[in-house]
Amino acid sequence: MEVLTCKADILFNYLLIINSKLQSMGNIKAFLTLATIIFVPLILAPQYFIAIFIVILVCLAFRQRKF
Repeated sequence: MEVLTCKADILFNYLLIINSKLQSMGNIKAFLTLATIIFVPLILAPQYFIAIFIVILVCLAFRQRKF
């Protein structure tokens, strides 16, 4: 019985480690996605980036208000 308990504990610890790795990879993927959305337009079309940035700011400003 102790052997099964030990194996279950080891399996549970591995699952916790795998889960924490997947969560950190999710954070990395989210960061890379945001960085791509922000920096690619800045490099490829800087004149349009300012307009896109202003539109985003206006959308965020109006989102804060409850109409």
